[in-house]
Amino acid sequence: MYFKELGITHIDIYFQPIVSIKKKKIFGYEALLRGYKNDIYLPPNILFEEAKSAGFALELDKLARIMSIKKFKNYYDRDNKVLLFLNFESSSINNAFKSEQYSFEEVLATLNIPAKNIVLEVKEDEIQSTQSLKDFSNYYKERGFNIAIDDFGTGDSQFDRLSIVKPDIVKIDKSLLKDIETNDINAAILGAIANMCYKIGAIALSEGVEDDSEVLKSLNFGIDLFQGYYFAYPSVGEADCKEIVNKIQTIGYKHKDYLESIIRVKNNLQLEALNISEKIIAIITKTKNIQSTKVLKILEEVQIVEALYFINSYDSTQLGETTLLTKQRGFYEPSVHGEDYSLKDYYYICKNSKDGIFISQKYISSASGNMCRTFSKRFLHDSKEIILCLDLYL
Repeated sequence: MYFKELGITHIDIYFQPIVSIKKKKIFGYEALLRGYKNDIYLPPNILFEEAKSAGFALELDKLARIMSIKKFKNYYDRDNKVLLFLNFESSSINNAFKSEQYSFEEVLATLNIPAKNIVLEVKEDEIQSTQSLKDFSNYYKERGFNIAIDDFGTGDSQFDRLSIVKPDIVKIDKSLLKDIETNDINAAILGAIANMCYKIGAIALSEGVEDDSEVLKSLNFGIDLFQGYYFAYPSVGEADCKEIVNKIQTIGYKHKDYLESIIRVKNNLQLEALNISEKIIAIITKTKNIQSTKVLKILEEVQIVEALYFINSYDSTQLGETTLLTKQRGFYEPSVHGEDYSLKDYYYICKNSKDGIFISQKYISSASGNMCRTFSKRFLHDSKEIILCLDLYL
């Protein structure tokens, strides 16, 4: 065949599993082309560069998909829920879209594999023509295929193209997972992409995972699909499903332990804040003064409160000044008497909750610039409903 003209002695299709932690199973397989020259492995980029220079890139791309589909047939017959992820040479989409140049639909029809089991991967940052990308995506989505954007989040990835492609799956580039435990910027980008995926109805997939910290951090952002060496290397033969499932279960238990620890920490923090608030309310009730100096003594003793303030439950305005027990940074400064809290969740949820207690999610305090949670408690003082607020250190 034509690839022999390149000196390529043989090519193989390797499958790498894509796993779902929540479903505890292999979700799909990505088909990866592997070429050899005199039994020496050629990386895919080198293989395609040589094919491109000889004018065979599109033919090699097409052959890889056909071989992948034929190999997938056995996997599909065993599990008709499993998906096959197929790659496309980006240069073929750069030109005016012509479906006949791909010709893989005929193979699928012959083998009775439905379009819903196929995921077509595109690297949108390598495709210059937005119109061709749109035509490609629309054509195959209308025929029931799934579309995945590959290597998203780095390079020339364009967020506005998500509305054009309308992907079913977004594969987040492995570079964002590097040193994820210590790289706060990458962690923030990962979380933002995951959140964006939920909003547009796409599934986020972390690819290139190599250790459990990358998987666990992704799980914390709600990502459930994973691909990478941690679970399995690409293989020409069958993957060790038992080993993969064992890894999935191990990760699942670790994530469950993490979630339970988060709940315990939050519950303990709320309980401690509740005890502090009750002591403060007892002093206020006794002294008839919400600005009692005895309150400050309690706050200095507990060391978990960075700010204290009171809100008029009826009109949502602050009563008196904020008691700040930490240094403020930059432009941050504590709120003052009369400030409006009507849009603060720890005001309106506490005001309307049955038990009159609330603890917020983490946020940056406008008083100090520190990360905190606000605990709020509703109580009566001189026949007036007041909400006590404690900003808690994290």
